[in-house]
Amino acid sequence: MMLAEAVRQGAAYLQEAGSPSARLDAEVLLAHVLGLRRVDLYLRGERVLAAGEQSSFRALLERRARKEPVCYLVGQKEFFGLNFLVDHRVLVPRPETEVLVERALECARALGREDLVIADIGTGSGSIVVALASRLPRASFYATDVSPEALEVAGENVRRHGVEGRVSLLLGDLCGPLPGAVDFLVSNPPYTVWETLPLEITAYEPRVALDGGRDGLEVCRRLLPQAREVLGPAGSVLVEVGDGQEGEVQALARGVFPGSPLRTWPDYSGIPRVVEIGPCGCSPYEKKRAGPGRLGRPAKEGSGSPLARLVHSAQAASAHPQADALPPDVERALLHIGHPAPVGAALGVTHVVSVLQRLAAQFASTGHRVHPHWYKVAGPSGNPVRGRGRHYSIRFTS
Repeated sequence: MMLAEAVRQGAAYLQEAGSPSARLDAEVLLAHVLGLRRVDLYLRGERVLAAGEQSSFRALLERRARKEPVCYLVGQKEFFGLNFLVDHRVLVPRPETEVLVERALECARALGREDLVIADIGTGSGSIVVALASRLPRASFYATDVSPEALEVAGENVRRHGVEGRVSLLLGDLCGPLPGAVDFLVSNPPYTVWETLPLEITAYEPRVALDGGRDGLEVCRRLLPQAREVLGPAGSVLVEVGDGQEGEVQALARGVFPGSPLRTWPDYSGIPRVVEIGPCGCSPYEKKRAGPGRLGRPAKEGSGSPLARLVHSAQAASAHPQADALPPDVERALLHIGHPAPVGAALGVTHVVSVLQRLAAQFASTGHRVHPHWYKVAGPSGNPVRGRGRHYSIRFTS
């Protein structure tokens, strides 16, 4: 059997089994078996599979047909532009968690120091703390987890990305293992109701990383009071929340952090995903006017395709008036998918890399290409607007 035919048959098999991304899954699994890039499957489409390769590919297809996550099958998952070791000991890193990383990077910039101490509570695979450490080279990090098995995986990822000298992995519950105060804290705690999850999740992913109790918020109720005890001056807490949980988490935060600014940030589908507690992500102007329970701009309801919702989400996030965010009144993303009308939207600088990498991978298999272009937005004098000169334009073409 030739490679092209193997992909076709594998995709058909997975589609019949109900996979929502059958062709992509088949490509990823076959490329993994052969040690090739996905594009090589087509560049070398006439190559014939050996009997052992066919057997290995078939075994992976059968596991995927039983809903086992692809990243467990291939042993790695891309997150924030980095590849991480993942297996059944840890939760699969999700794209929506990248918003938590982006907000944490904004907090780091707003604090105006490089020697920060940052805690990642419930680190799992270590994807969040490693992503932050790779972009904050002078910061120090603590990463806690209650699971020894998860910390083993996190340790491998810390070493894989060369940040072991700045990341301390600590075994224990929530903030309990932290040795001292931190400048700010991030967490993607368990927030689901286990009994409501589909079998494809509960059969493979660790319950301890997902189960948030009867309403999904039991871990968060314990986390926030502990976070208050370890935060330094002007510190903030950034917590990922589930769909529809932001109001309840804000209410909890008002009780634990009375008077602190509150903001919510949407994920790429427009769903409120991160609750930010504290002033470190605000501009000086916002700090003056921020009051109890003050929210960030709410997520916009996206319409149309998932891509359109992603764009609207990025627009909402980029409205945060930091020096390196893009002014919301300038259209700088022109998207063409086939023949639909262009969609204009703002993309914050911190969104560019992760959004474009994911979109490029998504559209590569459908023949679309990503064409990025940096440019300057000029003010009335013709000079780049101060602090706003770094802008991005993208175009998708068929």
